[in-house]
Amino acid sequence: MPPPDCATLTCFDDDMDPANDCYACSQTTGACQTEGQNCDANPDCAALRSCLVSGQLPAQECADLYSAGIDDYNLMADCVLGAGGECEATCTPPSCNPITGAGCDVAGGEACDLTGQGGYACFPPPNNVGICQTCDFSGNYCVSGLTCVPTNSAGTTLQCARFCCTDADCGAGGLCDVLFIGDGVGVCAVDHSTYVTPKCTGLPAVAPSMGSCAP
Repeated sequence: MPPPDCATLTCFDDDMDPANDCYACSQTTGACQTEGQNCDANPDCAALRSCLVSGQLPAQECADLYSAGIDDYNLMADCVLGAGGECEATCTPPSCNPITGAGCDVAGGEACDLTGQGGYACFPPPNNVGICQTCDFSGNYCVSGLTCVPTNSAGTTLQCARFCCTDADCGAGGLCDVLFIGDGVGVCAVDHSTYVTPKCTGLPAVAPSMGSCAP
């Protein structure tokens, strides 16, 4: 999968920090640029943001100290983090199903894979490395339904393994190693180990679970 970028950030309530990637994302896209500039131009809003981000005082004390900045701060915060705000719409990726690819344009070359912040997102092509073939995170990305996993204890060799929910998704003699990812989704392996030995053959064309374990 490609390296995380503005489209794969997950945003939290402390993202009003100007140094935070999510806030920077909202400014880069331009949708919240005016609100950010208005806050910067208001000394009380800028001070309120710094006070809240630092966490050194309770939020109410920050608001009492810099009350003249509250309106501009709220306009900025609503744009960046509010329901339908820039970080929700642009910085937080829509969910997809890693087993079935549902939610992604698989026919167009997209792949549903793990993000750097946890969860799953659609990644643009190229995603063309097949099962048990050598992959990496700098251009050799797995096709949809697969993910790049370490196959030795040092983590120096990587291969594409199939996402799964149950052993049945892996075919006869295979097992779904759910411990590797840890969120209920696993990868098809030949045994349990500290690293993955992907199961390469006998995989069903369609996973019987239909991705029912995906978050």
